[in-house]
Amino acid sequence: MSIDGPGLLESDLAHDAYTQIIDAYDAGATTDVLRERLRPLEEFAEEPIDEECLLAACIKAFWEIGENVQAWRTRLRAMMAEGTSLAAWAQSGSALARRRTTVLERLLEQTATPKARPRPRRTHAPVRDKIFAVGDCLELVTASRTWRALVCKVGDKRGRCEYMIAPMRSVRRATRRAFEDGKVFAHWIGTPGEDVVGVHVIRLEHRALLREGNPFTVVAQVELDPTLYMLGSFGARTDIDAIEAHFERIEQNTFLQRTPIPLVHMLRQGA
Repeated sequence: MSIDGPGLLESDLAHDAYTQIIDAYDAGATTDVLRERLRPLEEFAEEPIDEECLLAACIKAFWEIGENVQAWRTRLRAMMAEGTSLAAWAQSGSALARRRTTVLERLLEQTATPKARPRPRRTHAPVRDKIFAVGDCLELVTASRTWRALVCKVGDKRGRCEYMIAPMRSVRRATRRAFEDGKVFAHWIGTPGEDVVGVHVIRLEHRALLREGNPFTVVAQVELDPTLYMLGSFGARTDIDAIEAHFERIEQNTFLQRTPIPLVHMLRQGA
């Protein structure tokens, strides 16, 4: 599991759990069905830190929709007291472990009583005029340097359109060939057929880009083959003002421990 920060949904496992619960709830699923949806994710929670991330995400999601989360809160409190998962956070720095503890304590305080107004089920219209498309090569020019990224997926769920962009490395020019010769931060994921690229992405929200001013420019387009890659890990949904810092953090590779993999492994052959 990839962890991008101490926030409740700043790991791919927590993000997937929360999103699946809320998506299924909006689609009309019962509580039993929602809990059943968690079983495949529970299989990935092999380490204490994974279990903690999944548990916290479930508490947040089920509390928001008005379900009883007291048993889960008791489990989370016991995990915190036992300390194994927080010790794993501390391996990346004591300050990070303290921040995570603050996040969990805030969650436990918030969910101590049932939500006064549970979140209603919602229906959403998809976003029509999308800013980017899969394969768009993006450039971000800041005062310090120029960053480049690739749009790997466009998600449109619950009325929230997000662009999954992969920061690029070794791309020195804003041309299609330069992007095709570049690299993404990723790891190899084994599948029943063959290994595929598990690319790390930042999630950019459509409305935020429009509201705060889209700082990216589309400079080229490449042909990606979706069968050759999957989203291996998710960075935090990033505020526009924090984009550059987020790119720097990924390049430093503190949490990810990902290897820059040539983009050619994700390209449609013969394009």
